[in-house]
Amino acid sequence: RWHPRDALFAPLIGSDGGLLGVLSVDDPEDGMLPSRERTAMLEAFAVQASIAVEHARAHQSLAESEALLHQMFEEAPVAKCLLDPDGVIVRVNRSFCEFFGRGPDELIGLPAIELADPDDREVARSLKGQAYGGKIVRGVERRYIRADGETRYGRLSLIPIEHASGRAVLFAVVDTTHEREAQAQLQHLALHDALTSLPNRNLIADRLEQALSRSAREGGRVGVLVIDLDHFKLVNDSYGHPVGDQLLVSVAESLTGVLRGADTAGRLGGDEFIVVCEGVEDLQELELIADRLRAAIRVPVTLGDVTLCPSASVGATLSFDGASADELVAQADMALYRAKGQGRGRFEVFDEDMRSGSMQQLEVRAELDQALRRDEFRLHYQPILDVATSRPIGYEALLRWEHPQRGLLYPGDFLDVLTDSELETPVTRWVLRRACADLRSFGDGERLFVSVNLSPRQLTRDGLSADVQAALADASVDPDQLWLEITEHDILDVRHRSSLQSLQDLGCRIALDDFGTGYSGLTYLQQLPADVVKIDRGFVARLATDRVSAGIVAAVTDLAELLELTVVAEGVETEEQLEMLRAMGVGYVQGFLFARPQPAPAAAAAIAGYGP
Repeated sequence: RWHPRDALFAPLIGSDGGLLGVLSVDDPEDGMLPSRERTAMLEAFAVQASIAVEHARAHQSLAESEALLHQMFEEAPVAKCLLDPDGVIVRVNRSFCEFFGRGPDELIGLPAIELADPDDREVARSLKGQAYGGKIVRGVERRYIRADGETRYGRLSLIPIEHASGRAVLFAVVDTTHEREAQAQLQHLALHDALTSLPNRNLIADRLEQALSRSAREGGRVGVLVIDLDHFKLVNDSYGHPVGDQLLVSVAESLTGVLRGADTAGRLGGDEFIVVCEGVEDLQELELIADRLRAAIRVPVTLGDVTLCPSASVGATLSFDGASADELVAQADMALYRAKGQGRGRFEVFDEDMRSGSMQQLEVRAELDQALRRDEFRLHYQPILDVATSRPIGYEALLRWEHPQRGLLYPGDFLDVLTDSELETPVTRWVLRRACADLRSFGDGERLFVSVNLSPRQLTRDGLSADVQAALADASVDPDQLWLEITEHDILDVRHRSSLQSLQDLGCRIALDDFGTGYSGLTYLQQLPADVVKIDRGFVARLATDRVSAGIVAAVTDLAELLELTVVAEGVETEEQLEMLRAMGVGYVQGFLFARPQPAPAAAAAIAGYGP
């Protein structure tokens, strides 16, 4: 049996003097202590055993390190491969296979140069030479070809490694394809309109500068057209901004669909677009381009349950020697301003008269800011007569401006500037209050009315009803003594019904001015809360000479009678026109035949003596 006297113990001492363990040997002769020879032999064996244990541990540590390095190489998120001294791939990791879309068996043995884009291979050879020459190459952007033919972008690093059989190279590439796509997207957003994807103001300015440079070198002229949608604000106010945005996208598509190869369309902002045309011969060609663009826009478009028929005004200019991009855009803007001021839906080309006109408009805008505070606005009144009695039944209020230097100004001199400014709303309030107050000075106990014109912008303003009520209350005027006129072509759809209906619910009467000149159609009358139809003066002027105009007046009159609407004929200037209107059954008229617009007291006196 075993007991301590049967055993021999020897320490296992490492090379650093530390204890690795203990070697224990049982003596074969029971109960006998080992001899010195056996003890010495055991000690010598313990030394060899210590060396063997140290070697085993070092081998295990090296194996674990190699396994860790292999795992780090294999699982690295960066694509890596090892190239032999000839530049042939001898080892790849998983990310490398994924980047190139190939398995290890397809990549190992392949010269790495074949993975580069053909157009980049000369540069790739140069970088490879640097690496095999002992130089570390880091972070070089290159293109690579996947197995499916797709081009990928990567940031390349080449690290030389000394090897027993020669110099190897570690090839590492970080995929930058998505990064480049994001950068390209950011650059696109910086230079393109986010809604329509057309070039924005910055990019179109650069394209225009390039076009002018080519024009200076190669000849030819550059045309610039600035396009503005007519009544776009009314679309936003009536249907909401989402519909307005859809309309802008539709217009952008319409423009790009008819561009010539040398044209570039862009969006300047809001509802304003620009087209740059290279190689334009003369103004006639520029006008043909503008007509094509306007025709492309003027196509009915259905957006959800809304159908709109957009139109546009266009201002244009042609380049000249030394012209700058900013100068040409400014000239086209001036031409656009004139096109809008002369009725919209028009095309105008810049001329020098516009420059002075533009400066004058700026002066008018500045002076209008003070005109209301200085009480420079005036109302003149034109009577509306009963055809049967030749007596006035009411008066239309017409705005004038008593300019301190230029004298009495008519709406054509300032109204466009006024309606584009924030001053329009306070001026509208002033007109309503003054017209209701002046109504009391008309007639001798007769119950008359006063008619006030409203712009499309005011028609959709939330506070309009409150302003009307305040004006009526301050002057103690009954609501049915106030007519509110809105021009027919400013009404886009029955969605204006709510605004008109709220005014009619107050007791006011709604009049459609210039009827017959818009695009609403006669059946549109049935859908609107209108009380009065005012026949446009253009039809009245041609009554005796144009059968079509006479037919339109007769048709409107018959339809109005059927719908129980009041009919007023505007612009009556001759007895012949008056007689024809009477024969057609038109009940009320106004025009220079009876009186020109005058201040309140004079307007009442002017009509007093008129009789059949």
